[in-house]
Amino acid sequence: METLKGVLAYKGERGYSAYEIAVQKGYIGTEEDWLNTLGTSSQVNINETEYVTTEVNEDEFDLPTAYISGSHLDIYIEGRKLVSSKYSIDTTNRKVTLTNPLGVVGTSIEFVVTTILS
Repeated sequence: METLKGVLAYKGERGYSAYEIAVQKGYIGTEEDWLNTLGTSSQVNINETEYVTTEVNEDEFDLPTAYISGSHLDIYIEGRKLVSSKYSIDTTNRKVTLTNPLGVVGTSIEFVVTTILS
């Protein structure tokens, strides 16, 4: 009788923990603080604001009105998430400035503000 040798399967990448997902969605605090919130009622408010560029080389935009202290902002350009090192937030003047201007009129930008309310 012939025996078959098995081949080890590809091991998938480690997924995100629930805490890591909460941080990605805007949670600010330590993992211990987050664990203490489990079982309590918190509300997550997500606000999406869309904008289409009207000028060449636009790099400054109004901060969405939904953005408050402690909020998390994600920016998507043509559906692709922009890493946070590619923009800055000025809460005093309520502006978002991109590191690289958008050179094409009609570029779609989406601002997603996530706020966790206790």
